[in-house]
Amino acid sequence: MITLEGYTERSILYPVEPIQLGHWNSESLISYINRICVEHNISVSHFFHHFISPKYQEDLRWMISHHGEIPFRIVGKIISTEKYSQWFVDLIEQYTSKTDLINLTLFPLHNYLERSKSFTQTKKWCPVCYEHMKMSGVEIHDRLLWSLKFIDSCTEHNCSLLDSCFHCGKVINYMSPNGFYGYCQYCQNWLGKKTSPNISQEHLDWQCWVERNIHDFFLTGRDYNWPTREVFLQRVSELVNVITSAYKGALSYVSMETGIHLSTINKWKIGKVLPNLGLLLKLLYLFKIDFVRFLVVSPSSLYESIKLPGPKVKASPRKNKICPEELERGLSEIIKYEPPLSIKQAAEKLGVDSSTIRRGFKDKAQIIKSKYECYIRESKNEKVRLHLESVIEKNCYPPPTLGQVFKEIGISGREPYKKLFPKEYQLIKDRYSNYLKDRKEKKELMIKRKITEGILEHLERGDFPHYYKVMESKGLGVHWKHSIAYRHYQEELNKHTKQGFNCN
Repeated sequence: MITLEGYTERSILYPVEPIQLGHWNSESLISYINRICVEHNISVSHFFHHFISPKYQEDLRWMISHHGEIPFRIVGKIISTEKYSQWFVDLIEQYTSKTDLINLTLFPLHNYLERSKSFTQTKKWCPVCYEHMKMSGVEIHDRLLWSLKFIDSCTEHNCSLLDSCFHCGKVINYMSPNGFYGYCQYCQNWLGKKTSPNISQEHLDWQCWVERNIHDFFLTGRDYNWPTREVFLQRVSELVNVITSAYKGALSYVSMETGIHLSTINKWKIGKVLPNLGLLLKLLYLFKIDFVRFLVVSPSSLYESIKLPGPKVKASPRKNKICPEELERGLSEIIKYEPPLSIKQAAEKLGVDSSTIRRGFKDKAQIIKSKYECYIRESKNEKVRLHLESVIEKNCYPPPTLGQVFKEIGISGREPYKKLFPKEYQLIKDRYSNYLKDRKEKKELMIKRKITEGILEHLERGDFPHYYKVMESKGLGVHWKHSIAYRHYQEELNKHTKQGFNCN
């Protein structure tokens, strides 16, 4: 047998280059897998069926939906910091002959992260980043940090990350059936934008601080001798003890400033519960303690600089003393008021506490309460009626949904008004249904026209009009094979060629 020195064994899959490998803001492993599937012109479900499931200890095919969607129970194991993540990376490295793909995961943080608390179950993305990638010719990809729950903004473009399509409103899975990034897996519209609303400066400072601390963590080194989980829990417990020893009520101040529940902080104090890393970073941000410094510096020298403001004492307002007979006469007069007052407003008018009225004059308090509730209910119904009539009279295009109509006046539950205003309710609902039907028909006609143009353009150049190439050349998202788009593609292919081809 002839052997050639210097030649390596061929990889099973194309050795696709990871984007920004080794950088703290690299693409995620999920994004890398999607790009591998696009490169090989296969679906993500096909990749898991034929490349992952045979190597795994249990069959993964039963977890994949009939639409080809990969559930979070599989994706979560890949993006999390469990042992499965390391196994999956080794398998992808065997298939692609690439190395250091562990840098596309957050495995170095495995002692400080928990999958159920730290990772989002659906993907997030920055629409402005997508648009810039498309304009600059960079392959569309998702960044590693976007999978963390406490990363909800893009500091580069000062905007919030999206978790649902702004065209159809549906949430996007990490791995869509067609495997094409940048397009909605449901409506196939482009998910990028040139601009997006800015976030507040306070929130931007918090997100920049988080990204800088994660950057410092990875910059220190993945092979650094970081504290074990037991030491990490001990450090968190010592931090909470220092806060508790400051003064009575210090934990309440911390809870109010950070939004962390008191019971959660008390569990950290015990030292047996792994903290949510996002909440812990909020606590460190409050005291301006860097995450790396928190991990490597001894606790005694770190916590001496922690200073808490003194306890706030709230002075209770003094109420005027009033005799019961005079109070009863005042309540009798207040009952006659139009519009009626609430118990709190009545107490303020009489200069007493509301509990005095509720306990000492229960009958009159009940009358005041029932009259006020009836007034509020009637006012609310009248407000809804006028708003519904206004929406119907304006007849805007596109027509709003019922949810949008009720959201404009701050009402979340709309079912009670279905019986109160049945005609207005049904008219708004029918208008939006007809609009969706017309929009769907127009979109299908547009897609069919573009597919026909794409097939003719490929045939004129002498190229075979492959389905994926036709859709990509016309700027359309890749529709699933059982959709109207694919059926129209087959009909047009049979019509414009001597023999039809069934392309996969």
